Amino acid sequence: MTDAVPDAAVLFSDLVARTAARDIPASTLRTARLDLLDTIGVAIAGADALGVPEARDVLLAWGGTEASSVWSTGRALPPHEAAFLNAMAGHALDYDDQHPGVLHTGVCVIPAVIATAEASRVTDMATLLAAIVLGTEVADRIAVATTDGPGVTGWLLTPLCGYFGAAAAAAKVMGLDAAHIRHALGFAYAQASGNGQVTLDGAVAKRMQPGFASRGGVFAAALAARGLTAALDSLEGPRGFFHVYQRDRYDRAALTDGLGATWLIDAATFKPYPCCAWTHAALECAAALRSKGVSRHNLVSVDVGVNEQAYRSTGTPLPRRYEPKTPVDAQFSIPYTFATALVRGTVRLSDFTPEAFARADVVSIAARVHPAVDKEIDAACPREITPARAVAKLLDGSTVEAEVSRPLGFGERRLSADDLRRKFEDCCASARRDERSVERLEQVVLEGGVGAAAELFALLRAAS
Repeated sequence: MTDAVPDAAVLFSDLVARTAARDIPASTLRTARLDLLDTIGVAIAGADALGVPEARDVLLAWGGTEASSVWSTGRALPPHEAAFLNAMAGHALDYDDQHPGVLHTGVCVIPAVIATAEASRVTDMATLLAAIVLGTEVADRIAVATTDGPGVTGWLLTPLCGYFGAAAAAAKVMGLDAAHIRHALGFAYAQASGNGQVTLDGAVAKRMQPGFASRGGVFAAALAARGLTAALDSLEGPRGFFHVYQRDRYDRAALTDGLGATWLIDAATFKPYPCCAWTHAALECAAALRSKGVSRHNLVSVDVGVNEQAYRSTGTPLPRRYEPKTPVDAQFSIPYTFATALVRGTVRLSDFTPEAFARADVVSIAARVHPAVDKEIDAACPREITPARAVAKLLDGSTVEAEVSRPLGFGERRLSADDLRRKFEDCCASARRDERSVERLEQVVLEGGVGAAAELFALLRAAS
């Protein structure tokens, strides 16, 4: 950009440097606490999910300065490696938050904040909360400004934008000034990546990509703090992010207008189901059909219409979507999640295990589920979490329909604070976490103030 119209990296750096917790509305800081609680909960539940222990073993074997907690293990690592493992655990169950632009921001930003704060001996919760809000703003602004979604570009926005958010948040925790934060964003750009091929292949790397972003953000801030230099116009320069990654297809107004006056974390939503949000309306259609008497015994086939983004990510007719071999296969499958909800009435954490994939009743229904792009839905909601429309054909020749315009967790159906507390407690229970420590952890996250961060770190480090 020009001096008259500065690169968005300049505007973001200034915002992050000058904004303190006292400048952020109390309601927004409360949302940051809820996002923190939700992210910690799903990470505790995901600490032993497929791939997480193996990655943890690699990094613990390599070792390093034990500065930051690896949650629920009793162990610690250098901050960037702790951030990687905690973010990976937080994303492993696909149960983490959902932000505007269709990305999971908390799982990139929050592990970076906590790992950096612990290594830097920051103890005031207000510092953590401000960094979460600011890092989220950077990542979410970049995401909502993109014109084309992951189904078009192939880039997954969670890690791609998460690098920038994690870098901004870690830099805030470290107390860097605007000039150094701008270099931190440049170092984030030097690393930024994240692709959708992993979901098509059902690869464990899917759950690692936010870990790379969180680790990269911590590393970026540390490099900038040492005075090293990176791209200055990292977002809108001639070879900046929006030109190279998005081919200049972006909305600058969404990127910069109202910066500092509104906070995108306020629009964060939280998942009631541990699978890709693009499956949620479809699986709720299945539950609705179940309540109308549709079952595996009378179902011939069912057509499920969604938007193109949802279809490309979770509906294309790959064999692994019908007979999942890995949790990632199942998390990104309309046929599997639809069939599960038709059989069980909902979808739970226990539905993403090898034993669950072998259930004959679910597999038989999945084979009869036919996702497709609904042109009307796609025209109305091309980038948002998709509505869904299902038409079931029965053995007697009749049809039964169900439609979900907005799934639970979104819009007017957002989960309440009480819902999130129950979800957190369920996640901790699934990991067999001690009830007393769970109660105290919840209290510290939702109510802790000056000095409380130190207790938070200790509670997070404690083994389940």
